[in-house]
Amino acid sequence: MSTPIKCLVIDDEDLAVRLLEDFVRKTPGCEVVAQADNGLEAYELLQRQEIDLVLLDIQMPHLTGLELLEKLEKRPAVIVVSAYAEYAIEGYRFDVVDYLLKPFSFERFTEAMQRAKEHISNKKQTLLCTAGTEAPPAPSHLYIKADYKMVRLNFDDILYIEGLKQYVKIVTLEKTLITLESMKYFEQALPAASFIRVHKSFIVAINKIETLTRQAVLIKRKSIPVGKTYKGILDTVLPAAPPSA
Repeated sequence: MSTPIKCLVIDDEDLAVRLLEDFVRKTPGCEVVAQADNGLEAYELLQRQEIDLVLLDIQMPHLTGLELLEKLEKRPAVIVVSAYAEYAIEGYRFDVVDYLLKPFSFERFTEAMQRAKEHISNKKQTLLCTAGTEAPPAPSHLYIKADYKMVRLNFDDILYIEGLKQYVKIVTLEKTLITLESMKYFEQALPAASFIRVHKSFIVAINKIETLTRQAVLIKRKSIPVGKTYKGILDTVLPAAPPSA
């Protein structure tokens, strides 16, 4: 039997704490091992106790949730639980697993917990790999938040990713998705052998490139510019790239 995921609930509202503890109890493989009503208390708990997952409020006395994340050198998986939607983008800067906007349903909570479980499992596999054990299979997908739900994104389906002002657009073989995840997140999360950043606003799937020049690549009739600072990187991945006309 696998070890339960150890959860820390951090919220200064008693009702919110009781709701989160109840939802965690209803989630298989998870348990609440501690709770705190302010950021300073939570920081001290995290220094002396092993925690896998933090359910974190933003607005708290002494130390806000975001200030707590900034202070932590080693962060467990984090699900932000807040009544304030305006902190969502800032929360994802700290690579939080999900952002739950109060009030939320148990179904929405379950989606966030499933994502957290996968995040924790992938992290443990990476640690095992670095410890000299057999390497786990390379991931073939990831989950992103799009259209107010968690969506599975298969690497093989991606054509290209385009960074917009506040959003990122993912164009796949079947559909287009919009997410708040950053271009930096995708550059780090996608396998380097299969994807390449050709412009500050574009990441492309290498095996989906149909034609290329020094100025642009073509994928499904979409001409994607190649930035000046990325031309050298493109040469190392695609050494057969033709010279400029």
